[in-house]
Amino acid sequence: MASIKQSLTISLLALSVLTGSFVSFSNSVIAGEVLVDNRCRRNSRLPNSEGALVNYQSEFKTYFQSYWLSAARYQDGAYILCLSKPDFKEPKPLNASQLQNQFIRKIVKASNSNTVFVVTVAEGNGSRVPLTEYHLNLSNPNQPKVTRMRKK
Repeated sequence: MASIKQSLTISLLALSVLTGSFVSFSNSVIAGEVLVDNRCRRNSRLPNSEGALVNYQSEFKTYFQSYWLSAARYQDGAYILCLSKPDFKEPKPLNASQLQNQFIRKIVKASNSNTVFVVTVAEGNGSRVPLTEYHLNLSNPNQPKVTRMRKK
């Protein structure tokens, strides 16, 4: 009888340790999600229908200053592009009307420049819609330059 109690105790202890590990892992994954409002301010209290979830972020440097380019997706699939200093300090929407509230498919940092990105925009929320690539130059973050490259 004592061995059954010991086995049961050991099993429950192991199960509680595993459950505790799972819960803390789940919390760390959830804590990593960043929700922003329409002014690019971090706000975890917003309902999902009003906020945008950051799913792209890249750091770049210009004029000896570090910045983050972030892209946050609304529930309808449109994106808001945000510019901030690291850790979402001094956030603001990127001053690039051609790219704001568009269906962004991909953002890639150019391999030959720290401040240039290629942004692929879909002309709708479907799967077979025309795509347009834009060249986004953030060498002057306060005056970004957006150039249409090509339509696919």
